[in-house]
Amino acid sequence: MFCKGRNRKGTPNFFFLAILLVVASLLCAGSALARTVMDPINPTPEDGETGVPTDVVLYWEVEFADANAQSYDVYFGTDPDPLYFDSTGDVEYMEPGDLYMDVGELEEGETYYWRVVAHYLGDDVSGSTWSFKTEESSSGCNTGILNPLLLLLLAPLGMLLRKLR
Repeated sequence: MFCKGRNRKGTPNFFFLAILLVVASLLCAGSALARTVMDPINPTPEDGETGVPTDVVLYWEVEFADANAQSYDVYFGTDPDPLYFDSTGDVEYMEPGDLYMDVGELEEGETYYWRVVAHYLGDDVSGSTWSFKTEESSSGCNTGILNPLLLLLLAPLGMLLRKLR
């Protein structure tokens, strides 16, 4: 009836403990995985980048792509604590280039701040706040100063023309 040299009393306890350890490790790993793998990363433009075109599109990635529906809220503006800007809506499948937000035409020489909040399986994961500065005016001239200077230079010429009449 019993196998020789086998202790039937210890066998159920061993299997019960082994199964309990496996389940506990999966639960702990699963919650840590769900919490850390969806952090928004790799912003484009890069954090602290300067000379960014004023028609920039913001891109980001996540560390793990999953087939579960997700959405991302983008916070964007000139304040270091940017306000809500827009949402991507549901994203069914992600590849590195799929996560982006077009923020429209921006002001020249302005510093902008942005961050992304990922919504995943009822959990909200906020990425870091990133910043970039747009390119300065390419003309190198400030037309607001140029016009009055030009008028001052042309004034003596106008007076000379009046005397010649």
